[in-house]
Amino acid sequence: MRHVLLIVLCCTFSLPAVFADPWDNLTKKQAEETVEYLKKYPFILDYCDCCDHSGEYATEVFLMRVISTEIIPSDWSDGDFSVRATVQKIAQIPYLENGPDLSKATAANSLEEYIILMNYTFGFHPETKKAVALFDVIDYDKYGEADYCKAPTPFPNPAKLKKYFKDKAYCSWYKKNVK
Repeated sequence: MRHVLLIVLCCTFSLPAVFADPWDNLTKKQAEETVEYLKKYPFILDYCDCCDHSGEYATEVFLMRVISTEIIPSDWSDGDFSVRATVQKIAQIPYLENGPDLSKATAANSLEEYIILMNYTFGFHPETKKAVALFDVIDYDKYGEADYCKAPTPFPNPAKLKKYFKDKAYCSWYKKNVK
């Protein structure tokens, strides 16, 4: 009986970690839809809205522009796919418990490879005009119904970013889509 209780307790306390894992295992159709979405809305935010804000990953938001994408086999889920993107980081924004702190944003300019994650990659939602997890704009239900830990966040207003932030492509996209 003690062994059964121990197994139940271990499963119960390890379950939240399952939901914190990055979701990059897509069907071929979901991967294709993600690529098409990113062509239309190439600006994304990378952060973890469910993290406890004391770890390194949870304290920063990266505003990035998707330069190119490719569909690749999933590293860990047989028969599934991932979307690998070449991204340009254009801003780094501290993330506090109540959301991104635009007053302390800094410009970034690095080209990197990035795996698109359905729960940590936030893209533009055309109806709400906010940044939402991609599971909210791409039909992705591998883990049941997903929800947010924090409310969807607005895309950073370029006018509120520090004076030296001058990414013209983002400014133009923001003016066209968000304002």
